[in-house]
Amino acid sequence: MFCFAKKDKENLTREEEREYKDAASLYLGLSDAHIETALQHGKMEEVEYP
Repeated sequence: MFCFAKKDKENLTREEEREYKDAASLYLGLSDAHIETALQHGKMEEVEYP
């Protein structure tokens, strides 16, 4: 998923908003075990925000 600072983009298109909502639903539905497995297999990467 690509993220951006609000200052870099005014608004999302309706399609972009739908896609972000769909992705959020998917990620929020993952169990801790699924996330841990994905991290271990390099399918997800944890990014820390300063």
